[in-house]
Amino acid sequence: MEENFESSAERSANNAEDRSISNEFIDCRLSDTPHCRLLNMGSCNECFVRKLSEKDQRLVMEDIKTIAAAMPYGGPEKLMHGDECVLCAAKPNAADAGFARFDIGHLHPTASDERKKGSRTYKRDTGIVVPIQLPVCKKCKRRIQLINFLPLSIGIIISFASFIIVSLNPVFTALTKLGRPIPLLVSLIGILLGVIAANIIRIRLTNSASNKTCLNPERIKSISEFINEGWFVIPNSELDMPYTFSKKGLKQGILTGADQEKTIEEIINWKD
Repeated sequence: MEENFESSAERSANNAEDRSISNEFIDCRLSDTPHCRLLNMGSCNECFVRKLSEKDQRLVMEDIKTIAAAMPYGGPEKLMHGDECVLCAAKPNAADAGFARFDIGHLHPTASDERKKGSRTYKRDTGIVVPIQLPVCKKCKRRIQLINFLPLSIGIIISFASFIIVSLNPVFTALTKLGRPIPLLVSLIGILLGVIAANIIRIRLTNSASNKTCLNPERIKSISEFINEGWFVIPNSELDMPYTFSKKGLKQGILTGADQEKTIEEIINWKD
């Protein structure tokens, strides 16, 4: 069955709907500010900021301004709404597989104040992290998923198969006659073969895909603009490639709305 993905026009329409923020909590410091629009939480009921103290709301505004000031011109918005795959290394294919996502970070000094136990606080990290989502084609998505999952799956299958074979009574009995540690040794050799096979397959898949797909986000021209501004791609500890995939783009959260460049300019020039 053919999957349905958002076109560029549909993405723009959805983002237009997302921008209609419900500012019913007029006591929130972010209410009716460009900071609120860049945060893009959809409604006050879904936003964590309204539950914070006024002091912490000001800290949120400071951090949003830090993110805005660290953005290259155009920000991530220009990456999100195209109809062509951003990951294609050569001629781009149609973006018919939804979005590839990863996170980028930027280190900057922050401070956190002591709070009484049990009070609601805003936790400030030692850096900032924002999501990036890129239109992707089925071919690039398939290549990346193969690299992320096929080597590990084959390694596990080989290791598991070695345990099953060794545990078979005739095999176990024959190996035990050669020495009591031999069955365990053979099982460990099976695990080692699984690891070696997984690494060989991963290397071959990576070499095959590297000329067709931007496996490293830093190879993407628009992402290199972020790198020049001090941003870096955050590795995924569970995957070889940092990408995860979704059929539809994020509709809420920092830097997911439309008119970002205009909003960023307003934040940078904001006078409270």
